[in-house]
Order: sequence, then structure tokens, then C-alpha cells
Amino acid sequence: MSNRYERARLLAEQGRYDLAMQEAASYLAEHPNSSRSYTLVSFCHSKKGEHKQAVSQAQRALGLAPDDDFCHFALARAHYYGSNLKEAETAIATALNIDPDDPDYHAQAAMVFHEQRKFNKALNSAKAGLQLDPNNSTCRNMQIITLLETNGISEAEQIVEQALRLTPDSAFAHTAQGWVALHHSNDVIARKAFREALRIKPDSQWARQGMIEALKAKNLFYRWVLRYDLWLKGLGSAQRMLLIGILIFIPPLRGLYLLLLIPGIAVKAIASLMLRFDPYGKLLLNHNENQERIPLWIVSLIWMVAAALGAYFKLVFLLILITICGMGYLGWRCYKSDSNGLRIRFGLATLLLPLWLWVTTSESAMTAIPQEAAAGAISGIFMCAVVGILIYLAGLIIHHISLSIIRKIP
Repeated sequence: MSNRYERARLLAEQGRYDLAMQEAASYLAEHPNSSRSYTLVSFCHSKKGEHKQAVSQAQRALGLAPDDDFCHFALARAHYYGSNLKEAETAIATALNIDPDDPDYHAQAAMVFHEQRKFNKALNSAKAGLQLDPNNSTCRNMQIITLLETNGISEAEQIVEQALRLTPDSAFAHTAQGWVALHHSNDVIARKAFREALRIKPDSQWARQGMIEALKAKNLFYRWVLRYDLWLKGLGSAQRMLLIGILIFIPPLRGLYLLLLIPGIAVKAIASLMLRFDPYGKLLLNHNENQERIPLWIVSLIWMVAAALGAYFKLVFLLILITICGMGYLGWRCYKSDSNGLRIRFGLATLLLPLWLWVTTSESAMTAIPQEAAAGAISGIFMCAVVGILIYLAGLIIHHISLSIIRKIP
């Protein structure tokens, strides 16, 4: 490789992607069959968020060297950054078939599996990479993240302690230490760890989010809500859906679930509101987040008050208002999220909530469902869909009206 290529690679490592691509283009003008130059350009496009171009350049590299494992790795990396996870999984599997002894390939596989929520495969890939290179930071980081998200807190804690000994200046290690402390409800240690991580790497979003949670955890009630949320997140998808299904559709547990859910929402809203008055917390929130949180507080407050009054006076219209506000909250989350999985769950909730509301408010519903299920299945599904769509629209209207009013305030 010429000095021009090495210069391009060095510029890419420094984050100067435009200059790196210029140097790589000059090198390609002299060596048009350099597959590694195309993989370098692909990497730069990925880092700039130009995912289609990244995939295109990686495919050009692969066309020049179809048996080169690094070209398959580059294609997997481009697909991963572009959220094409199936294609990324196929590409990285091909790279590993050609060269199973490269720890970076196992690290990329762990990242792909983690995004697909295939946590067992992600852990196995990370461990396989660490067996090849015990100092591979990406494999170790993926192992820690996956353990934290599957409630493997004790094992994650041991690895974090080891990581801090090996790399005391690692922002990731300090951030992971903070999240472990949050799982143990030790918000004091968590804040200290997140503060150190943000000192080392001020643009770390994982540390920033952790610090926000740690500051809100000053509230004793929120600390328990956060611990429940972290535990629930650590369950598998099937286990989580089964647990929520049991809580919603078994009448005695449904009341208990509402009794815990509504105060939990109120605690979250209050903790988020108090964050604006924290000297350090308000620095973590940008202007848009400050504005966008206010509709969430409005929706949560209306939801809480309506639920309390509806439960006390047995007023059906207030329970309907609860549902509208709840769907407004979910609609706001979907509006802000790029996750297709969240949108799918929201769509299912849109269909199930009207049915759940009817079962909750009708004394004869539980006995009527078995008798009328066959005769009214089609009309029932249709009505659930219609009511669900109306609830979805009403929730979004609540959100957009409140947000538009807030944005007019200087």
C-alpha cells in the first residue's frame, strides 16, 4: 500500500472522513482494483450516516475480491450501520466461514446479534472473540452490554471491575460501572461513574442517558420504578409478553397491575420534571428534549388524575380518557423512535386496548366473551380496529396541540 492509502486510513481513524475519502479517491485513480480502498471509503460513508453509499462501496470491494473475508466484513459493517441486520448477519457469517480466527469478526457478529435481541448468540460471539484475543475491547464491551440487558448483573460486575483495572481511562468501563450500580439501586456510585465517563468522553450518549437516570433516582420512589424497568427489560421478549399478558387479562391481577402502573407513570413524570430544576440535570437536556418532555408530563398528569377519578367514581368516560392519554403517550414514543419493533407493539396495543377497556368496565364481559366469540368475531375485530385508530389519532392530536403551544412560548 502506498503512502496515500496509509494517509487515508490514518485520517479515517482520526475521524476526518471527508479528507480520508479524498485521499482514498486519489489512490483509487491510480489503483482502480484496490478492494481495501473501497472498504475504507465504505467505512467513512457509514460514519457519516451515508448508509446506501457505504453498502454500495462495500459491494464494489466484494466484486473485486469475492473471496476476501475482509470485504465480507466491510459489507457486514455497512449493513449493520444501515440497520439491515439480516444482510449484516449473512455477510459476517461468510467472513467467519473464511476466517474464523479473527476476533474483530466475532465482535461484529456479537453487535449484529445484540441488535436482533439474540442475546445468547451475542454472548457466544463475544466470548469466542475474547478467547482469540482477551484484550479485544469491542468483544468485552458487547459481553458487558448483553449481560446488563439479560439481568446477568453479577457476571457483568466482575467483568467491569476487570475492565477498569486494565483500562482505567475507558469511558465505556466507567459507564458500565454506572449501569451496574443502577441495577443495585446505588445511585450515588452510579452518578460518580457516569460523571467520570462524561469527563473522558463528553459525547457518550450511553453515559448521558445513565446520568439522567441516576439523577432521577435521587427520588426514592423512582429508584424502585427504575429497578423494576431494568428487571423487566432484562427478561426475554417471550417472558415479558407472557408476564404482561397475565397481568392484563386475569381480573384480580389486572387491578393490581393498574394500582402499580398508574403511580409508576406519575413517579416517572414527576422525576422527569424535577430534572429540569437540577443544576447538573438541566445541562444534560438539550432544548428540544426540554420541549418534548412537557407534552409527556401533560399526558401523564391527565392520565393519573383521570385514572384516580374514574376508579373512584366508576366513570367509564374517564377510563376512556385514560386510554386516549395512554395511546397519546405511546404515539409520542413511536413518533420519536426509529424502532419498527416499537411501532409493531404499538399497533397491537391499539387493537387490544379497546377490548381490554371493555373487559375492564363491563361486569358481564367475562361471561359474554365465550358465548359470543364465534358469532361476533369479525364485527368485534372490526370495532377494535376502528376504535383503536380513533384512539391513536386522539392521542397524537393531544401531543401535537400541547407541543405546538409550548413551542410558541419564548
